[in-house]
Amino acid sequence: MNQFVARLRTVVQGGQNGIAGYMLRGVSTSFLLQGFGLALVTGSSVLLARLLGAAGYGTYSYVLAWLEILKIPVAYGLPILVQREVAVYAARQDWPLVRGLFTRLNQFIIAMSAFIIGLAVITATFGIAGLFEDAIERRTLFIALVSLPIAAFSAIRAATLNGLHLIGKAAFPDQIVRPSTTIVAIGILWLLGARLTAETAMIAQVTGITCAFGLGVLFLWRALPAGFAALPARFETRTWARAMGPFLLHGASYVVWASLAVVMLGWYRSPAEVGVYRAAALAAGLSIFPITAFVATVSPLVARLYAEGDTARIQKVVSTTTLAMFAFGFCGVAGYALIGHWLLAFVFGPEFDSGYWPLVIIAGGNWVFSGIWSVGVLLDMSGNQRFPAMAYMGALVVNLVLGVVLIPRLGLIGAAISTAGSWALAHMWLAIVVTRRLGIRPDIMRSLVWGVARFAGRQQANG
Repeated sequence: MNQFVARLRTVVQGGQNGIAGYMLRGVSTSFLLQGFGLALVTGSSVLLARLLGAAGYGTYSYVLAWLEILKIPVAYGLPILVQREVAVYAARQDWPLVRGLFTRLNQFIIAMSAFIIGLAVITATFGIAGLFEDAIERRTLFIALVSLPIAAFSAIRAATLNGLHLIGKAAFPDQIVRPSTTIVAIGILWLLGARLTAETAMIAQVTGITCAFGLGVLFLWRALPAGFAALPARFETRTWARAMGPFLLHGASYVVWASLAVVMLGWYRSPAEVGVYRAAALAAGLSIFPITAFVATVSPLVARLYAEGDTARIQKVVSTTTLAMFAFGFCGVAGYALIGHWLLAFVFGPEFDSGYWPLVIIAGGNWVFSGIWSVGVLLDMSGNQRFPAMAYMGALVVNLVLGVVLIPRLGLIGAAISTAGSWALAHMWLAIVVTRRLGIRPDIMRSLVWGVARFAGRQQANG
C-alpha cells in the first residue's frame, strides 16, 4: 500500500514536484482511522452475532436499520452543509455566523428529534401498519431512540471539525471511540452476568454513541476560538434552509436505499434471516474498504484540479486508483466465492452459513462498483451533485421494486440481488453522465488501457 501511495503521488504530480504532502497525509490518516475503525466495528458485530445468535442479531439489526431511517431529517444532509459553511466562515474569520449556524441547527435538531421520537413511540406502541408488534423489537426501538438526537449532534460536531480541517479529530470519536466503548460495554454486561439480548446490545450501542459524542464535544470546544460562546450570533437562515434541500435528498436517498433490504426482510421474513443478511452484507463491504478510505482524500484533490481545468491529471488519478480498487474488489469476490461458507460459519457462527450466496452476490455488485468507483466524487466535486442524488433516488426505486418481487420468494438471495443490482445500475448510469459532461472516462476499461500503455512504455524504455 505504501508503494501504491508513492506511485499515486508521482502520477498526480506528473513528476516529483507538484501536489505535495497533503494528499499523502490525508491518505495515511484516512487509512489508519478507517482501517482501525472498520476492524473495531466488524469485531463488535461479530461479537454480537456470536452472543445473540441469528434471531437476536436480526432483531438488533432491524431496529438499527429503522434508526438510520428515522435519523434522516436530523443527521443526513445537515453535516455536508455544515462542513461547507464552516470552512467558508472560518476562512473569513466570521465566527458570529458560525455561532448563528450552530444556534439554528441546535433548535432544528431538538424540535425535529422530539417530533420523530414522539411519532416513533406512538407508531410502535399501537402497532400502526403492523410495525414493531413484537415486544422485544419495540423495547429495543425505545432504547435506540435515546441516541437519535445525540447522533445528530455528533454528526454536526464531526462536520464542523472537518470544516476546520481537523480530519483526525473529526473521525476519531465515531471511528474509534464509539465501537471500542460498545465492545467494552458488551464485555462488562457479560461479566456482570446480564442476559445478552437485543435490548442490552442496544444499550451498549447507545453507550458508545454517547461517549463518542462527549469526546467530540471536547475536541470541538478546544478547536473553536477563545470567547466563541460570548460572540453575538448572526443568521442567514433562509440561505441555509435553501441549501439544505439537495443535500438532504442526496443523503436520504442513500440511507433509505442502504437500509431497505434489512427493513423489507424484517417485514416479509424472519429475524434470523435479517441477522444472516446483515452479517453477509458486513463481510461483503470489506471488499471495497479502500474506496471508503480514499474518497475523503481524493475528493478535495479532484475539486482543486477541476477548478484549475486540469482534467488530464484527474484522468490519471481516476485511472490509477480504479485499477487498484478493481483488483482489490476482484480478490474480495473471488475469496468469498472460495471460502465464503467457511468464513461465515467460522467468524459469525454456524447459523450464518446460509448467507453464502448473499455474500457472493453483494461482493459481486461491489466489484462492479469498484470499476467505476469515482463517479460520485467526480460529479460532487465538479458542481454536478444533482446527478448522484437522482441516481440514488433511482436506485432506491429499483431496490424497492425488486425487493417487493424477489424477497417474498427468494428471501436472502432476493434481498442481495435487489441491493447489488440497484447499486450497480445507478453507478453505471453515473459513469455515462461523467463521460458526457466532464469528458473523463471513469470506467475500468479506460483504466486498463491506460495501465497497459504505461507498462508497455516502461518496457520499451527499459529495453
